[in-house]
Amino acid sequence: MSLIIIGIDPGTRQTGYGIIRFERQVQTQLAAGLIRLDARLPIHDRLVTLFSKLNTLIEAYQPSHLGIETAFINKNVASTMKLGHARGVILLSAAQAGLQIVELSPREIKRQITGNGNAGKPQVSAMVTRLLNLPEAPEPYDVTDALAIALSTGFRTGPGSSPVKALTQSQSRGKRSAWGKFLEQNPGRVVS
Repeated sequence: MSLIIIGIDPGTRQTGYGIIRFERQVQTQLAAGLIRLDARLPIHDRLVTLFSKLNTLIEAYQPSHLGIETAFINKNVASTMKLGHARGVILLSAAQAGLQIVELSPREIKRQITGNGNAGKPQVSAMVTRLLNLPEAPEPYDVTDALAIALSTGFRTGPGSSPVKALTQSQSRGKRSAWGKFLEQNPGRVVS
């Protein structure tokens, strides 16, 4: 059985997206990139663009789930409000398309991808690259974060998926990494 998940890293200037297929313990990146929003436009016009482009992605790839970070409060109230507007548009688009919506905390995503809830962006990027068996790390971090969100959503919702199996399955050389061995020896440290 195949499961397609879209992960979204919301923003009002650029929104990262990552679309992954989960099939038989193998994760494959179908698409990843940025939805760029013209910062010179009023927020309502940017939100219309975000809604339209996200709907196009959902229609093209037909995901069953959308993963997104939970809302958080920033010191800059205006930025938090604008991010909330973007999240609202994303949630509306997903709900209208009938997707199952999974909200994950940044700490949960980092813990699931790296084993460390306080991991930095370079560490998350390296593990996303490895889990998806990509030739190089996706850029910018908005895209990496969106792929990490999609992976975490799949690990949480996919039948039989787990980071341990994902990592060991993605090893094309046939030998497990030290990280893969650590995950196998410490299953209690993996959040699923």
